[in-house]
Amino acid sequence: MVVSQNSGEKDGVPPSWWALSFIPDSEYVEQVTRLLFAAGCSGLWEKERSGGRPVTVAYFPFDRRDELTALCRRLSPFLLGSGAVEVEKIDQQNWMEGWKEHFKPVRLTPSWLVMPPWWPVAKPPPPRIIIHPGMAFGTGTHETTRLAAGLLEKNLRPGDSVLDVGTGSAVLAILAHKLGAGHIFALDIDEDALENAAENCRLNGCEQEVRLSSTPLDAFGETCDLVIANIIAPVLVELAPRLAARVVTGGCLILSGILVEQSSQVEKIYTALGCTVEQMQTDGEWVAMQCRR
Repeated sequence: MVVSQNSGEKDGVPPSWWALSFIPDSEYVEQVTRLLFAAGCSGLWEKERSGGRPVTVAYFPFDRRDELTALCRRLSPFLLGSGAVEVEKIDQQNWMEGWKEHFKPVRLTPSWLVMPPWWPVAKPPPPRIIIHPGMAFGTGTHETTRLAAGLLEKNLRPGDSVLDVGTGSAVLAILAHKLGAGHIFALDIDEDALENAAENCRLNGCEQEVRLSSTPLDAFGETCDLVIANIIAPVLVELAPRLAARVVTGGCLILSGILVEQSSQVEKIYTALGCTVEQMQTDGEWVAMQCRR
């Protein structure tokens, strides 16, 4: 294992985050994700590179410094190449400037773009969702988000009630609003994610229509016409009975964040709960499922 450190300090501004960069083996994404969040990871994003798998960047609060060496050792067996992890100190200002450099408009669905608030807009503006990047809570660039958005666009009927579980940046909840959904509920247990989601709802003029909440799924009492969960397969398995119970009879359940090799397990569990898997969409190594209850 190789760990390199770059100071990241500019003009005397103290760093406020640690950024860990590495390339996970696709077979071990689940294990890597669990290790990161168990160690206090504040968020992840993938940085595309030419000619190979994207680099995963994981952010940690600056006070987690002492735990990072041990974490890098635990990660190493699940990474490609030599198991190298690059550790960099960055300050909040430099992090935001990096986002401005790399976050450009992306195609979320064939009809909708995701773009940052600082990007100049053509006249007339295209159908778009404005997302201000938080600490890696989702900007629509990942395959799992695009898969979920595509199924949402195909299945949402005007006036449908929608529940977005693990909303992150709220990009899917905002898309539901723009597609004409009725009541929209967006849950996330991470308060930082909800703060970022609230900002994005304001940017898109739907702060009143999207009801953000940190209420656990266990305590959420509504059933909805369409439920969408873009998380990871182990969490989808853990939440399966509760997610299925939140869908009205005849309603649609969209599951994303599933690796191809995990899809049969997820399908089996949700089928046993009375959900019919109507179709699967794939993008690279990722799968999203459209289910009917």
